[in-house]
Amino acid sequence: FQVEHHLFSKVCSVHYPQIHPLVRSIAHKHGVPYNEAPTFRQAVISHIHMLDRLGKPPLKVVSG
Repeated sequence: FQVEHHLFSKVCSVHYPQIHPLVRSIAHKHGVPYNEAPTFRQAVISHIHMLDRLGKPPLKVVSG
């Protein structure tokens, strides 16, 4: 519930499961990507992959 945490930082985290479907549907309605991992393990793996990608040098763009 990382998105909900950042959108509603003043709301107690016990309410995030109820807020989640609403936030996801509004994101979908407006074409905003809503990435989520169904399990904690998948979330950690996704985070490690992102850190790996961010740790690599950017691709060089060759203009023609």
